Amino acid sequence: TLSLYINGKEAKDLELTSKYAWVYGGYPYNNNPSNGLPHRYFDEMRTMFGETLPAGTKLRLQKDAGDTAENYVIDFIECEQVEEPLTQPENSLSVTDYGAVANDGLDDRAAFEACIEAAQEQGKEVWIPAGTFHLNEKTAFTVNAVTIRGAGMWYTNLEGAGAAFKYQGTSKFYDFAMTGVSTVRDDSGDLAGFEGNGSRATNVTIQNVWMEHMKVGIWSCNTENLVSRGLPYPQHLRRRYESLLRNQQCRCSQ
Repeated sequence: TLSLYINGKEAKDLELTSKYAWVYGGYPYNNNPSNGLPHRYFDEMRTMFGETLPAGTKLRLQKDAGDTAENYVIDFIECEQVEEPLTQPENSLSVTDYGAVANDGLDDRAAFEACIEAAQEQGKEVWIPAGTFHLNEKTAFTVNAVTIRGAGMWYTNLEGAGAAFKYQGTSKFYDFAMTGVSTVRDDSGDLAGFEGNGSRATNVTIQNVWMEHMKVGIWSCNTENLVSRGLPYPQHLRRRYESLLRNQQCRCSQ
């Protein structure tokens, strides 16, 4: 933990970890410190204040007696004003109507699959309300010409090894977060956040989606006219994504 103070008053303890920040050895990585070549990525931690802080507010990160890590490295603090959560749009099906339960720690994969299938059959959108939904099985969801929406990247979170999508057709994704479990780049073992499914995909949109702890954000194979905007995923994933775009046969606007 690390203590957060607002205008001199302790507000909360922030939960930090180096699990996703340190990598050892060369590719293919296995994160064994005996391999040497240690290098570090900065890892993001998000928190909500629960209120709008006025201009001039002073934020302080402080190592108190209960904060027991040997050292802390802070790159930067970035604040933004968060809008209210979005509400379910018309002509949509909610994953909760198919059995998904937020924040219960249980796997919601079956409910998501059923909702995505029903939305495709009925020509409707998929709605994921606020809360954390756990997806433990390391298998990406197959999405074919379906739109998936959440309540906002600060409110809807898909968490686990299966927080990933393989898309085809004209699929669209809006307003949620995805938190994977990857600690190294493992091309054959881990999933991309979004990946073309081998079939042609056109006019794909990925907007306002937070991604972290996965091997790459977007692997845009077999995709024509990909629009990606508002993707605040970590810089090492962003560099990997931009490199992929340069080497893929696709036309994209970022």
